[in-house]
Amino acid sequence: MAKLPAEGVSIAGDTLRIKMLCEIAFCYALHKPDSSIRLSEKALRIAEKIGHKPSIARANHQLGYSFLMTGKDFKGAEYLFKSLQLSEKLKIDTLIAVNNRQIGNTYFGLKNYDSAQEYYLKAMPYFLKIGYKKGYANCLNDIGRGYFSRKKLDEALKYFQKCLSYSEENSLSTMKSYCIWSIANTYIEKKEYNQALHYANLGMELNKTIEGIIEYDWIEEYNAFARIYYGLGNYKQALYYAEKPLKEFPDVGNVNKLPIYERLYEVYKKTGNSEKALYYYENYIKLIEENKKQEFEEQLLSMKFEYENLRLKDSNEILNQNLERESLIKKGLLIGLLGIMGFGIFFWWNNRLLKAKNLLIENQKNEILIVKSELEKLNATLENKVEERTLALTQANNELTQKNKEITEALVKGQTLERKRVASELHDNLGSTLSGIKWMLQALDVENLTEKEQRIYNNILGLMNNAYDEVRLISHHLLPNDFEEKGLFGALTKLVSDINQSDKLKIDLKIAEGITIDDKKIELELYSICLELINNILKHSQATMAEISFQQDSENLYLVVADNGRGINPESGIRGKGIENMKRRVETLLAQIDFNSITNKGTSIHVTVPFHTNTKG
Repeated sequence: MAKLPAEGVSIAGDTLRIKMLCEIAFCYALHKPDSSIRLSEKALRIAEKIGHKPSIARANHQLGYSFLMTGKDFKGAEYLFKSLQLSEKLKIDTLIAVNNRQIGNTYFGLKNYDSAQEYYLKAMPYFLKIGYKKGYANCLNDIGRGYFSRKKLDEALKYFQKCLSYSEENSLSTMKSYCIWSIANTYIEKKEYNQALHYANLGMELNKTIEGIIEYDWIEEYNAFARIYYGLGNYKQALYYAEKPLKEFPDVGNVNKLPIYERLYEVYKKTGNSEKALYYYENYIKLIEENKKQEFEEQLLSMKFEYENLRLKDSNEILNQNLERESLIKKGLLIGLLGIMGFGIFFWWNNRLLKAKNLLIENQKNEILIVKSELEKLNATLENKVEERTLALTQANNELTQKNKEITEALVKGQTLERKRVASELHDNLGSTLSGIKWMLQALDVENLTEKEQRIYNNILGLMNNAYDEVRLISHHLLPNDFEEKGLFGALTKLVSDINQSDKLKIDLKIAEGITIDDKKIELELYSICLELINNILKHSQATMAEISFQQDSENLYLVVADNGRGINPESGIRGKGIENMKRRVETLLAQIDFNSITNKGTSIHVTVPFHTNTKG
């Protein structure tokens, strides 16, 4: 700017000054909108002073765009319409294209999608004419977004596919990414989740190659993955992507939190976590209420925008009519009284039309007030209905939680009774039978048997002793009295103490301080898992040492059972009946089990129980 001649010295210098002011204002529009407005106003003042119409058109466009960036849509639209009218007269294709698209964006923001599409379609041929490929692609995508917002999904998909093809042909990477995600979201709305997942994966891979992907885009994309996996029934992955935005962007605004809370509510509800589902549902309802108020304000803004647009068009018509009137006056001065009379007649008629226009505008104002009153009544009714529905859902959730608690307690009680019955049957019936068989064997005269028969006899007697000991161990520990009196850790302490009295296996039981398990069902399942694992070690591992440990943090309870035995045979895998029973018990706890085994060095088995299952209700 320092090298330019002073303002007013030459038209060439002033037009260059206007161009530079507009370019600087454009750069400031996003981050320093107030400075952008001041520079644009200065450019417009200079352009009007020198009367250079192309510069006036350009400065009006930049000033309109700067006002839009501050949220002053009506003020911005006024200058955009002025710029569009003048650029159409002067046939400035670039300004015609960008003015039409900006006006379309203004209508789109007010949810007037039909008017928005009208201006996008006007802009597209001019973008092609000036060779601005990104502008043409933007219009295709924006028209698709308009159809998507109106739930015309097949039409939306058609335009998104057109935009994608055009972007690929012209190497528009960022636009290609937008189109792919738009297609993915459309297939989600159509509930065609496999197609949606295909495009979402394409979009995520493409984003890795593009710099400058903003926070809003990442949130939208994580939300898309959450909706897809929820639709496919993969709730674990759905929860992963639903939680991801809050973890990566903890300071996200309320507008972006709305879909996040909706997804988390749906997933937690589906997985049976009633407490978290209710928490996110309440926050979701709160944001819905805030959005309802915002939508009401936007509807009023839309009606005001239409009114201001109508007023602006009327103002332009009056301006044109005034210009024509001035022309008639000049002609009237040349032709005399006849021209003056003609002008008088024209003025009277124009005044009559203007009064009719003013009457129409006044009627529209009254209609707006009536609509506003109806919307206020509707909003009040909606708030009451939402409050009633929220209360009903809360009561239903409390009843469901109580029922789940009663069912769980009944299940544990039933399992306890059945374990007692089985233990009694093992001890009284099978134990007595084994004792009788052993007594009958001992009654045989061993001296009359051959050496081979004596070896068989001794082997049978040894197996009978082992079988009797194992039945006795199982019956005593299937549900010992210590479990009911002292809980899981008391029963395990007694079990380990009994086993350590023999020379076969030494077990070290480690329980971290402060561990609390509030649910009897969880204690019962963990005791059964430990019993199954100890039985496997005794039967199959040939181990001399073993360790059972319990740890807990803020999220999980951890059980680790390890031995120094021969390990699990890779050919047999982990498909035994006992292992399968144990896996089913782990699944009922929504827990995870991992097997680690090294041949001739031992086996360790890790069970992770999520914290949310270690609560009552």
